[in-house]
Amino acid sequence: MNAIAHKLCSIQGRLFELSARRGFESNEFVKAYMNSDVAAKFNSAYDRSQWMGEEYLLDELSQTYQLIEGKTYSTDVMFWMGYAYAYWSIVYGDSCKNIIKMADPKIMTENYAGLHTVSIDIAIQDLKAQYWSHGDNGAKLRDEVAKKVIKDALNSRGDITDYQRFLNDVGIEILDFLRNEASRREYAKQLHQYQQYIGRRMYVTYIDYILDLINKADISPKDKAEYSYVVKDMTRSVINRGFSKTQFIFLDALESRLKKNKDCS
Repeated sequence: MNAIAHKLCSIQGRLFELSARRGFESNEFVKAYMNSDVAAKFNSAYDRSQWMGEEYLLDELSQTYQLIEGKTYSTDVMFWMGYAYAYWSIVYGDSCKNIIKMADPKIMTENYAGLHTVSIDIAIQDLKAQYWSHGDNGAKLRDEVAKKVIKDALNSRGDITDYQRFLNDVGIEILDFLRNEASRREYAKQLHQYQQYIGRRMYVTYIDYILDLINKADISPKDKAEYSYVVKDMTRSVINRGFSKTQFIFLDALESRLKKNKDCS
């Protein structure tokens, strides 16, 4: 993060801190701000409000929302929350409205003691993992990541029968990409050999290898967080029974994508 981005995060942190000093009910203030146009503009690529300071932002918000006095969180918690939300939006590219859905003020307050002493990146990835682990959020993420990774693999390896089956499993529609029978046979042979090789390795070792590729890849922090969660989530099921065909194809495609990205960086 550059100095300008850090300054913007600090301004939003001071805004949250200021709201507590003014006595505004913290939970309602944070929700109102994060769902407002004021927050959307401040966390955009560029807006004049970014250089007006926290007093201006609070005044802008109060013209749209009736801020009420009430229970406040500590100023330390509020500054960290405001800073983390801004960093999350700027670095990870999530909208303010989506961020507040994933980690509302109550969750941020509950996690403050354990996360304010670690890096913001680690804190955000932990908060994201908590959200994905709740209900069916993780299943939705796994589907989205699988579709993205497999679609990318098809761009460079389009004549693969196994990928067609996988795409059908996850509901991706494709049209007549199986044109080269020789390529299909060759890939099927390589896939079989690769599966035998992987079968002789410890499954967790392969998971660690993929996680290391993710960590070293020149990809966005958002992709790193999502890929890491999905791969780690597989660990519980693969330890005892190994990879399913679907999981293997996904990891194979992800490995190829990460290696290609590394070679190009």
